[in-house]
Amino acid sequence: MNRKIFAGSLVTAATLAMTGCFSSSDFNPNEPLPGTPGAPQEQPGVRSGQIMNNYLVGAVVCVDTNYDGQCANEPQTIAGTKGAFSINTENNTAPTLGILGDDRLTAPAGAKVLSPISTLVNNRFLKKLAAGVPTNRGHIEAQQEVKNVLGFQNIDLLNDDYIAQTQALVNARKLASISTTVNTILKQNRISIKLTNLDLTAADDDALDQVILDEVFKKVAQVSRDVSTFVDSGQTVDTTQLANDNDIDVTVITNDLTSKLNAAKQVTEASKQKLEALDPDSGTDGGTGGTGGTGGTGTN
Repeated sequence: MNRKIFAGSLVTAATLAMTGCFSSSDFNPNEPLPGTPGAPQEQPGVRSGQIMNNYLVGAVVCVDTNYDGQCANEPQTIAGTKGAFSINTENNTAPTLGILGDDRLTAPAGAKVLSPISTLVNNRFLKKLAAGVPTNRGHIEAQQEVKNVLGFQNIDLLNDDYIAQTQALVNARKLASISTTVNTILKQNRISIKLTNLDLTAADDDALDQVILDEVFKKVAQVSRDVSTFVDSGQTVDTTQLANDNDIDVTVITNDLTSKLNAAKQVTEASKQKLEALDPDSGTDGGTGGTGGTGGTGTN
């Protein structure tokens, strides 16, 4: 599972559609593109990939069939070497969720990488589905929105192992630092808000993340510019300091938080119904777990 970043080693139909390699007759919004929710799995009955913000060895990775941001009573496994995971599941529509400590990462079904960047993509994707955008189009547009704020275009945000290429490619180094910074902003605000809003429960976790991600997304362009400045000048990127410099105004989130959480839950429910309609049997998948890699140690 050592996919090369930016080298075109894994070219999905969604990537081709974004780069204009499909003609209008090739693009059918009612048929899931390869690598998107609803499309046949690469290996039937198995969902596999990697979870990374550094490789998150030991993370619980599941198919979040009820879209609640929890890995409870759902097809799941433990990530192994280089964050590798493999889950036995017939579900090809629900998002993949990975949890390790305060790291909570998601990606649309069909993605091979769970990362803070895929989490941003999934946030944009669900919003588009809830707004009535067709699934294929929403999947493509969500990735493009994130690429635009990153300032990178020749990247497969949902499939490339950028960590494997950080020594060889400058843009991979930049993406790794951006990813870590974004995750730090997300985590520190999640923790802060939960500490000051003790009535929040696990049932609110997914909605809270969606609300925070809306604000984090607005910071990504500046984070990317800051990271590029450091990397291009040969300096080490202090991602913790960068996260503090680009932190969000938490009062924007906590003002009328209940209404924001309810709105986020409505978005999740609307997108859930739309995705489940791609495969009527997907919501009943009981999966039997899976396998991770063998050995190794991870870092947060």
